[in-house]
Amino acid sequence: MVGDAKRGDPLAPVTVVVRDNIGAVGTRRALARGVGGRPGVAAVDVVTLRRVAEQVLAAAGETRPPVTSARLTAIWRGRLVEAAGCFEPVVHHAATVRALVRAHGELREADGAALAAVAALGELGADLVRLHREVTRIALDGRRDEVAVLEDAAGLIRGGSAGVYGFGEVILYLPDEPSPVERSFVEAMDAAAARPVTVLLGMCGVAEVDEPLVAAFGGGRGSESWRESGNDTTHARAETDGAPEHPCEPHATRILHASDSDDEVRAVIREVRALLADGAAAHRIAVLHAQQVPYGRLLHDHLAGAGIAANGPGVRALRDRAVADAFLTLLALDPDDLRRAAFFDWLGRAPIRLSERADAASAPRTRWERLSREAGVTAGDWGERLADHEARQRARLAEETAEQERTGGTERDGTDRDRSGSIAYRERAIAETQALAGFVAELRTRLAAGRELADWAAFGAWALELFHRYLGRSDRMNRLPEDEQRAATGIEQALGAITELDGIGMPPTLEHLVEILEVDLDGRRSRVGRFGDGVFVGPVDSAPSLDVDHVFVLGLDEDLYPGRAHVDPLLPDALRVQTGGALDTARDRLRRRHRAPLAAFAVGGSTATIDDKIDSTSDGTTDDMTDSASSTAADAPPTSVTATFPRGDLRRGAERLPSRWLMPTLRAISGRPDLEATRWSEASGQAMHSVASHWAGIARADRPATEQEWRLRTLADRRDADRIGAAGTSTSTNGNATADAAGNDHDADAALPGDTAFAAAVALIAARRGDAFTRFDGNLAGVDGLPDYAGGIQLVSPTALEKYAGCSHAFFVERLLGVRPLESPEEILRLRTVDSGSIIHTVLDRLVTESPSLPGYGEAWTAGHRERMREIADQVMDDFERRGLTGHPRLWATDREALHRTLDRILDIDDQAHAERDSRIIASELPFGMRDAPPVRITIDGGAVAMRGSADRVDETLDGTLLVTDFKTGSAGNFKGISNDPVAAGTKLQLPLYAHAARDAFGRDRVEAAYWFVGKRDHGTRIPVVLDDTLERTYADALATLVGGIRDGHFLAKPPATDDFMYVQCPFCNPDGVGYGHVRGPSERKRTDAALRRLYGLIDPSALPPEPAAVDQEARG
Repeated sequence: MVGDAKRGDPLAPVTVVVRDNIGAVGTRRALARGVGGRPGVAAVDVVTLRRVAEQVLAAAGETRPPVTSARLTAIWRGRLVEAAGCFEPVVHHAATVRALVRAHGELREADGAALAAVAALGELGADLVRLHREVTRIALDGRRDEVAVLEDAAGLIRGGSAGVYGFGEVILYLPDEPSPVERSFVEAMDAAAARPVTVLLGMCGVAEVDEPLVAAFGGGRGSESWRESGNDTTHARAETDGAPEHPCEPHATRILHASDSDDEVRAVIREVRALLADGAAAHRIAVLHAQQVPYGRLLHDHLAGAGIAANGPGVRALRDRAVADAFLTLLALDPDDLRRAAFFDWLGRAPIRLSERADAASAPRTRWERLSREAGVTAGDWGERLADHEARQRARLAEETAEQERTGGTERDGTDRDRSGSIAYRERAIAETQALAGFVAELRTRLAAGRELADWAAFGAWALELFHRYLGRSDRMNRLPEDEQRAATGIEQALGAITELDGIGMPPTLEHLVEILEVDLDGRRSRVGRFGDGVFVGPVDSAPSLDVDHVFVLGLDEDLYPGRAHVDPLLPDALRVQTGGALDTARDRLRRRHRAPLAAFAVGGSTATIDDKIDSTSDGTTDDMTDSASSTAADAPPTSVTATFPRGDLRRGAERLPSRWLMPTLRAISGRPDLEATRWSEASGQAMHSVASHWAGIARADRPATEQEWRLRTLADRRDADRIGAAGTSTSTNGNATADAAGNDHDADAALPGDTAFAAAVALIAARRGDAFTRFDGNLAGVDGLPDYAGGIQLVSPTALEKYAGCSHAFFVERLLGVRPLESPEEILRLRTVDSGSIIHTVLDRLVTESPSLPGYGEAWTAGHRERMREIADQVMDDFERRGLTGHPRLWATDREALHRTLDRILDIDDQAHAERDSRIIASELPFGMRDAPPVRITIDGGAVAMRGSADRVDETLDGTLLVTDFKTGSAGNFKGISNDPVAAGTKLQLPLYAHAARDAFGRDRVEAAYWFVGKRDHGTRIPVVLDDTLERTYADALATLVGGIRDGHFLAKPPATDDFMYVQCPFCNPDGVGYGHVRGPSERKRTDAALRRLYGLIDPSALPPEPAAVDQEARG
């Protein structure tokens, strides 16, 4: 057509008007291949209709700035604030303005008569039209929106103020129904042009879909249509796009269905990979989706994973980029109530600058988050809690420094202990606390400053300064991904435009600023890649603008396309039908959606009738389809259109049916013209392909798309080989020979040479499935650096060994790796049992150590002692409260009084005990292995274990007997069997050790020991432990077993026997709180390994199988 338009003159100007920029690029590249047998082309301008209108306005000197989405949003918000009318109840709702802006866009296409019809249909229509007219008047004051560009250009052409002669002959490619404004502009051009505008209609072969195009621009090829438009007449020459006078409905050449959308995408990526491997050019492949969610991101992510370049319209709004998200989150922070969770949520959204310096580092979120938990920060108490935390760190630093200077790094027992590492840690903690406190103080000051501004210019400047301070300038973000840089640029542009909002009636508030930014950034999407570089990915309505050989159309199920009809609350269909076609009805929108897949099918599909297309065989399959003589040239590349749909939605557990617009293809492929949608699964044929499941799709694929799929495919082949075993050569699920009887030499293995990650994963899976205790289960035998406490040099606490006995995996992670769960202060609703015990221990210890005198033998605590205890308790509990450990204030008030009562009762029963035994207190928190006190050494087979800790309390009777007490604030239930097993399977090691420490400290032989329960449930209960030779041997054997297991590297997880309820029992075996199933099975299988027999003989004898000798004896018995 371009060659015909030039009429033999290569320099004759021709303007080709296309629907969008994608079509413009494709048309230019097609024209560059030559016109009329000559290479290349000149004097041809390929533009969109709007661009033509802009050129008309520019030629007449009538350029104006555009109406931005931010300005339009602000105007609507201002009109609502001033006179909301029936929208008053929802005037402050975030979605109200967005809905009105969308309705405004549709109403801009309507003429005065249509607006009057809307206004006449009730209060809603009247207020909507009133506000729309006010907004339009303000918005178009010195500016133009897209509708105004076309209207004003058409007006200039009709008025003779602008000519269209510079465009030469105009060819308009029209694959869609034009809007009323677009049609009016074309008619104006046609009336003013020397030769009529040639309109190339994109016919799809379905009468009800093509009818509006035919009605708008006349009949078939070469016909002329004269239509009255006011006082003007137009004579556009319309030509249909396609050879047949009455084209048939196009069909896809193949259909693929998968279990769900994710599997559908994976299957299509494998198909694309196969096409590329067969020599197809990537830019000649298009992957179209019927719905943005979930297909847009899924396709780009999977193509990137497969290493396939892609391009297409943006799938993520700038609002969703990390930089934009972080800035909007920053604006939402409340300086007066800066919640800890909200603050660190913001720090985690994007790199936040630590200072204003150009080379500023990012804020250390992880370290600060842990520090804030330790400080007990919850709401707006940053200054107080951080100052208190800094004071505690300074006090500990002073103690460590003084101790280092006093001892010179040498303990009394001769062991070296350099405290320089601990001192450096305290110094870093102080510096980090100061840095966090300063950062928070500056942030609150900057945020508070924005609450006091009174005009938009100041508001925009403040917000821009805030953005630059914490996220940086866009021109300095060269280390961030390109899309993040675009988001930063978009924010700066939006904030720069904020200064123009003064005088439009919207008050400057932070809420309005955030609303404007969100609308503006939501409307911006960065294009992915450059058109022509790689596979095109876009919505299905992009099809009319594409020139490709292979098309995939995804998501063609009834739920997604056309999907369910939704009622527009502002412009319902009952109102739309009264506008005489000015506003699209639901039926109009459905017709437009129908056109898109038809255009996609027409790219490479067939337009033959079912009878011409299908030659059914007796087994229900179909012969290959042949191209008609008029479809393509003999040397053209083969074309194909693959339509796909998901059979269900695994996320919702719902089944899906193929789209009504896919059913014609299904009927054609299956040869069943009467096939119903509900019985689609009965369709069969060579052109239908099913992916049964994700695993089946990978196992049967000839060409997996990604490295991960190759790995899974190899696992599938290995599994088949293992199943067949020694039966000779095995065959994979896709029919290819892959392994011998030993499972070696898989074809898929050759595709993964040197894949250490895969090899390690296979080894891990095999090891964890077996019964042997391996390195993947915690067997670190032979690993250097494991502590050997039997050497008597390294000190160990009884609590640490109890942890190992309870769960050796937890001991390894917490004690050796130093990884500990740190509870969030916000999650503490009530004082925890462990903190309650700490308070009681601390109060009783301070009462003993700080009192100038203590009760004598058999004497009771005095009223002065009790008063002093209450003062100490208040101080200790205040400290716990400042650290954020006491929970909700109302619950804490109750718990606080309960603790006071518990402490009073402890002194009451203490008075009784002293009177009964004629005893007195001689030590509290008696140290050993710490605070200059020598450790307690327990001799075991092959060495000695040096222990450290502190005994809760030591009393003395008149006859010199020492009474050693281990206070317990919990229940006595776990101590019922202590008489039969005094070490409780290695989990109760403290009390016998306390007795040793007291004997060593005071040089006494007569020592008694008991657990004393001072909590609410078993208050006053004492459970004694007999300190005899049997206990000594049992205790030494237990220590030898435990320290031997640590030395030998045995760290098998030992999950609790029961599932969690109310709280997580072992956060190391169940870190995500979902259960112990993944740990319990392997643990139960592997604990019978010979290497663990001695350890489990102590901690869980019932888990071990009987000794072989015992089995033989029983069999003979």
